Amino acid sequence: MVVHTRYGFRPDRSDLAESVRRQSRDAGGEYGQPGPLGRILTRGEPGHEIIDELRPIEGEVVIDKPGNGAFYATGLHDILLERRISRLILSGVTTQCCVESTLREAVDRGFYCLTLYDCCAAFDLKLHDATFAAIESEGHLFGWVSDSHALLNTLGAASAVAAE
Repeated sequence: MVVHTRYGFRPDRSDLAESVRRQSRDAGGEYGQPGPLGRILTRGEPGHEIIDELRPIEGEVVIDKPGNGAFYATGLHDILLERRISRLILSGVTTQCCVESTLREAVDRGFYCLTLYDCCAAFDLKLHDATFAAIESEGHLFGWVSDSHALLNTLGAASAVAAE
């Protein structure tokens, strides 16, 4: 199962916390204000869409989230429980923000997590690397780390064994 997430807010901004709005304003890109791709982080605007290269295919779930983590104020937890999913593979941007928030929420809910180093990105490589160091710290406190090549090799080997 593939789940896509989009961070953004309702057009009326009713799900945008005032503290988050102010922080975005102070950072120079106030959420909900006009930007080069429509209103910044506003659902339904061109800048809120998933890029063509990653566009969901039929049957893939899209979660619109008003917070950094994919579980906050969404139905993701129930969707995963309904499908009896207990293991997650995480990727995305930004590593130290949305990916890490989702990972910590997932671990708190009892999911086993694998985060792919080469499938995450951050504006600052030091923050990216620090997040992965935290994931593996204290005996893999927040799950496990791998990369896409190792994952694909493992899945290919498992597929071959299952076919035998």
